[in-house]
Amino acid sequence: MKAAIVTLFGFFNYGNRLQNYALHKALEDLGAEVCTWNVSRDQNLLKRILRPYVEKVDGKRKLKSRQERTRERNFKRFSDRYIAQRLFYCADGRIPEHADGDIDLFVVGSDQVWNPLFWRDSDESEDFYNFFLRFTRKKKVAYAASFGIPALPEQWQQRMEPLFGDFSAISVRETEGKQILDQMGYEADVVLDPTMLLTAQQWRQVEEGHVTNPGDYILTYFLGSQPAEILEKIYQNARTRGKTIVDLLDVSSGYYCMGPETFVELIDKADTVYTDSFHAAVFSILFHTPFAVFERRHKNQSSMSSRITTLLSCVGIEDGISTDCFKVHRNFDQMEEKLDQARTHAWEFLKNVFGE
Repeated sequence: MKAAIVTLFGFFNYGNRLQNYALHKALEDLGAEVCTWNVSRDQNLLKRILRPYVEKVDGKRKLKSRQERTRERNFKRFSDRYIAQRLFYCADGRIPEHADGDIDLFVVGSDQVWNPLFWRDSDESEDFYNFFLRFTRKKKVAYAASFGIPALPEQWQQRMEPLFGDFSAISVRETEGKQILDQMGYEADVVLDPTMLLTAQQWRQVEEGHVTNPGDYILTYFLGSQPAEILEKIYQNARTRGKTIVDLLDVSSGYYCMGPETFVELIDKADTVYTDSFHAAVFSILFHTPFAVFERRHKNQSSMSSRITTLLSCVGIEDGISTDCFKVHRNFDQMEEKLDQARTHAWEFLKNVFGE
């Protein structure tokens, strides 16, 4: 069987690249020949040449820093090494119709492929078209797809509802996602993010040995802003315990430019992880690294923590998000038992898809 994955794609987000790799490997383990499909608007050769050096921020073009260019190259190197890819160059950003001739199965997911906040409130968005696989009539499956928000705006519910009927099977990553689909009359399984289909030992095979001081540092990775008093408590804790701080988003850090495999290794070898990142929490659980997780909000102030809440509940942690105090999670025996059950359920979903 030939399978194509359609997911968010770019060379800047750790979780995105790692979930793509994990789903790719899982489908391969089930016997599929797998490729990830992506589309670029850069039909012009000059734009393709300039892309590694120029980016658009708030509608204006600016040169990328040396650190950003190096980081992007390392992300691309990871993708090229581990993920077979097919890239289409299309001016409208849409995967072309009639390109699916040799594909038996399309899988959309994981990541926030169905988050309408990314679509400029337009059903003409190329992502709305691509991530509902509207370019093909072949078999369609959603694996751990995420809406990224706890409830769907009514206008988007009306737009999406008829499109779910084209899917042979649907699974989502969050409980709220299942509730959204329940309201529309569709059945959906809640399954693990692809990164959790693989074991800690499998993930250690992608580590490259860049971390030379295991256990001597506390890792921070905050995608949203956190109150100054929270950050000061973390730094005070590090000083008291004689640990250094590794801030993954500190551009001056030697680790900032490194690729997804180093992200995995840093979590594996950290003393403690403090984060608002879903995937940082995932790898903390996989590697049994003590961690505290904090709420993250979108710039419009909507909560982006539903996936973390589902994750923590899945491994037996209720009310696990920290607010004004730290809840460092370290009861990994309990988590491992719950994780094994959820992993079995997720693999059964995929096997059933391939068995149909």
